[in-house]
Amino acid sequence: MTFKGWEYYNRLEKKHIEYLETTLNEKITFAASGYFSDFDVIIHDKKIEIKTECGGDAISNNLVIEIYNTKQKKDSGLYATKSDLWSNTYYYNGQWYIGLIETFILKKFVERGIEKKVFPIKMNNRNGDNNAKLAIIKCKYFHNLIKEYGMRIIIEDPKTWVKE
Repeated sequence: MTFKGWEYYNRLEKKHIEYLETTLNEKITFAASGYFSDFDVIIHDKKIEIKTECGGDAISNNLVIEIYNTKQKKDSGLYATKSDLWSNTYYYNGQWYIGLIETFILKKFVERGIEKKVFPIKMNNRNGDNNAKLAIIKCKYFHNLIKEYGMRIIIEDPKTWVKE
């Protein structure tokens, strides 16, 4: 997969945030800029981590969540965020969604899936600089978790949010 540049990903994230603002009927009160790994935005006093999937992993019905930086030997992504809520686009059963869930619930879900092998989660070392350990989660399991403990927002294909 070719990196499309930060402008492309910033436009995806901006549209994702607009969906959250509309659904939650609240405006963001803080948006991270530059390198800020704790969380991305604050809406209604809640720190939110924003993840927008729209590539091959999403279409293959997998959700890829970074959990560990192998070069720095420390937690990253889901395991390092200081967010209250995790917001992720995903594709399931022919429909695109944004799933919004409390971060601690998602962490427990991923930890349990890795430790107990209850869910089809595997660990991978892959990405552009090969320094991330990722949990690969089937979207149907993520969808059921969101249905039970979170909020789903039906959206159009995120690729339509940007014009290359």
